[in-house]
Amino acid sequence: MTIDDKVIIRSVASEIELSEMYYVRWLVLRKPLEMAQGTEQDNHEKDSFHLLAIVNERIVGSARLQEVSGELGLISYVAVLPEFCNQRIGSRLIEKLIEKAQQNKLKILKLRARTTAFKFYKTLGFQETSQVFDYLGIPHITMEMKL
Repeated sequence: MTIDDKVIIRSVASEIELSEMYYVRWLVLRKPLEMAQGTEQDNHEKDSFHLLAIVNERIVGSARLQEVSGELGLISYVAVLPEFCNQRIGSRLIEKLIEKAQQNKLKILKLRARTTAFKFYKTLGFQETSQVFDYLGIPHITMEMKL
């Protein structure tokens, strides 16, 4: 049995899972930048769709889809614990968000990618739409996918 067989990708089912998801998000995306807990959340949490990656009942990754309009969705806060990287977990999270966006009849998905993740998103079908810019002290690029 491979790790792929053990990974469950699904939406958040409880407040406890939501809390654990925020903690994993903080560990992956903000703690390395020496940012405080709480900085891994924004004002769009309640009106967004959250996905979890679970292995052996442990949340190991997450991603978020926010519908901005009837046509545009934003993917953000894609996070996978380092020990679970390079095992297709991030890909499966994004693929599931793409499916959700298509079900919701969105036409464009956008995201702000760290330049270190550029190739990852490119292999999933996203194209760059901006020059490199600084966000949180890290080089990023805006990318989008037409659905």
